[in-house]
Amino acid sequence: MRKILREQIAGMDINEEAVRVAAFSLYLAFLHYQSPREINDERRLPYLKWVAEAERTKREKKNPDAQFFDILLDANSFDVVSGKYPAEVTKRFGSGSAAVVVGNPPWGYPKKEDEEGRKAMAATTAWCQAKEGRPLGDKELSQAFIHLTLALLRSGGRAGLLVSSGVFFKHHDNSRAFRRVWLESSKLKHVVNFAHVRHVFFSDVQREAQGISPFVSVVFEKTPADLKREDIRFPYWSAKRTAVVANTQTVVLSRGDMHWLSQRDCLENEKLWKIYWWGGHRDEALVSKLDATQRLSELPTRLAGAVFTAGRGFEVLSTGTDSDWLTSYKELPAKQLAKYGPQSLRTLRDVPSKVYRRGQRDIYSGRRLLVGRGIKGSGFITSRFETKKYCFKNSIHGVRFKGLDEWQEAVITAVFWSSLARYYYFTTIGSWGLWHDEIHLEHVQDMPIAFPENAELRERIVRIVAQLQTLDIGPDNFPLGSAQALNQLPELERQLDDAVFDLYRLSPGERDLIREMCNMGLDLFYGKENSDALQKVDRPKQNAGTIANLAQADEGLPSYLRTFLKIWNVELDSDSEFHWHVLSPPSGAPLIAVSFTAHYKSDAVLRLSNDEGQAWREVLATLDRVSVSPVERSRIFLDSFFRYVSDTEILFIKRNERRFWSRTAAREDAESALTFLMNSQSAADVA
Repeated sequence: MRKILREQIAGMDINEEAVRVAAFSLYLAFLHYQSPREINDERRLPYLKWVAEAERTKREKKNPDAQFFDILLDANSFDVVSGKYPAEVTKRFGSGSAAVVVGNPPWGYPKKEDEEGRKAMAATTAWCQAKEGRPLGDKELSQAFIHLTLALLRSGGRAGLLVSSGVFFKHHDNSRAFRRVWLESSKLKHVVNFAHVRHVFFSDVQREAQGISPFVSVVFEKTPADLKREDIRFPYWSAKRTAVVANTQTVVLSRGDMHWLSQRDCLENEKLWKIYWWGGHRDEALVSKLDATQRLSELPTRLAGAVFTAGRGFEVLSTGTDSDWLTSYKELPAKQLAKYGPQSLRTLRDVPSKVYRRGQRDIYSGRRLLVGRGIKGSGFITSRFETKKYCFKNSIHGVRFKGLDEWQEAVITAVFWSSLARYYYFTTIGSWGLWHDEIHLEHVQDMPIAFPENAELRERIVRIVAQLQTLDIGPDNFPLGSAQALNQLPELERQLDDAVFDLYRLSPGERDLIREMCNMGLDLFYGKENSDALQKVDRPKQNAGTIANLAQADEGLPSYLRTFLKIWNVELDSDSEFHWHVLSPPSGAPLIAVSFTAHYKSDAVLRLSNDEGQAWREVLATLDRVSVSPVERSRIFLDSFFRYVSDTEILFIKRNERRFWSRTAAREDAESALTFLMNSQSAADVA
């Protein structure tokens, strides 16, 4: 044990107290494996912290039998790898000294009063800048510590780190350059995004605070990745805050929230980190389809005579310059920006006498699109088409239109009002969902914009937009307007979505994907354990039947069954169809099993045994695993989903939560079962 402790463990921390805590923990672990577990004359504990030669000599004089392991160092790691310590320290703790690195680097920035922390931050930045190939975005410590980890590791060594989610989601040039260096010199082995459940890891007071940084767990190997030749794949988990998580303070990783990603694809398309946080491969395909459409910022190059001017509102800080021409405008408070109906100007106010930036003047008047920077409520974007003159703070973005036809302005407005815009932004931009929920100006300009190719669709969109623009629902869309207008709003929004979906030529599956993300997906994100997406799914009135029994299935488990059967029945001979059966465990566990069995159309549907317990045991007999299997850590569990596919039966067992039994889930399950059978057949043909 002493040999392992002396030769295989080393640690550094800039905080001396942390080094002492580490020493104490190692002593406890060492004694745990002794018998008896105590310190005595025959079992004296060694010094673990590294000490200078002069101090060691002094201690040896007092205690000739003292052992000095020198495995813990109180130092700035970046100074150590820079060679600022004696050679024996550099050899033990410096570059290439580690086969495995495990760490929890600091997140964020040192506070102004933290003088030592600011000095350490300067040393960290200097080390990254001292050598080409260590790009650092936004001076983020997590990026710097990944560079440090790569320096500490030997070739082929592995690291496991808890780092800020910014290592994947920050999008400025230096952050992108950092990811390229990292992913071209390493192979990702495992990534877990803990952003949605980060409060679980902190005490009650901290858990309710709003300042907990989102973080991810990453495991990677220091091996150059030849991404042109290798298709390196790794599991990407996205932990969700469900009732089980909130009540037990235990993170549950659901198989339904895990995806295998390609390291090469993630480097080429950095949107994938966000897409797969809350979505799947169907979302990737839909986003790719939307991205093939021209951007809002590209329209002036494609429309003769069109000129756009984009910018933000004015900014106020503790210091500033004279407001000058800005005083000729009145300011609209950002919270008063109305999405639909006439914009009330009763709350306009004088601008401050001094401002830090005056903003883009052109967006304060004329025909323009205004988009609120912040996300409201449970994930709603505030945008409007405006012609009245007023200014606003940088909480609002604006795009001034010149040279567009009125119908083109209406189409752009419709797109930003639609569920498609909510879906696209939530699915793709790192500034929504991880830290502050915001849409930046570049995101407004990057919105894919399609225009109708026929007059009927164009007039339909213009009509719906005009109705919404005149709808009197009061400021902030709260029910201060007429009851009649409020009753009309849901139907008009549904019509708008249908028209925009037609505009982008979306398939039924793509429309379901958007609606489910905007309803269940965003509801889960904001509602967490109280979300409707986690409630029990509505079951069919009977527990067995054919597709004929699901003719009017639009919601819940019946819609899942109907969608699955429409896909799979066509795979059978014309005289055959699938029968479905639904059952749950008699124990009341939140699980549902759905079985599909192939039959002739003339066969009667066989009902399940009257003994539901026996029927459930028969289902479990086909499986040799339990539903929840623990991982190494006591606060993290894997929640297993089951799929069984044979020549005559397809069986799924999943948690009884609405999000797992949607129409999109049915398409995913149908595809996975078909892929499994195709792969099985290919393997049999080879054999």
